Amino acid sequence: MTSKPKVIFVSHPLRGGDGVEVNRQKITDIMRTLRETGESNAIYLSPIHALSYLDATDESEDDYARRVALDMVDLCDEVHAFGQWRESFGCDAEIRRALSQGKLVLAEWDGGEMVEVKWDGGNGGVVE
Repeated sequence: MTSKPKVIFVSHPLRGGDGVEVNRQKITDIMRTLRETGESNAIYLSPIHALSYLDATDESEDDYARRVALDMVDLCDEVHAFGQWRESFGCDAEIRRALSQGKLVLAEWDGGEMVEVKWDGGNGGVVE
């Protein structure tokens, strides 16, 4: 009997840094790498891909996307954050949501190493 796959939410900024199109390509490359080299019994879920039909420049659609992304975090077992996640309002909200539920959060740190992120005890953020 096959065990239930782990569902991993993949968090990545959409608008910051290099802009929407470059960030979409970056997350696409990350998703391909995870499919090829990630956990074999995992489903990787990217809200950027799942909600790509929405217009990121439309404020109401962007608000909807942020709410749905948080709901998607609720459905997942873990969150993995990539790119400039520390500078992203959306990534911060996704990570906080996962941590508030006691979920494992791994984040790409300087140099590309994945580090476990923990809640800082209410002082306004997350810590390595």
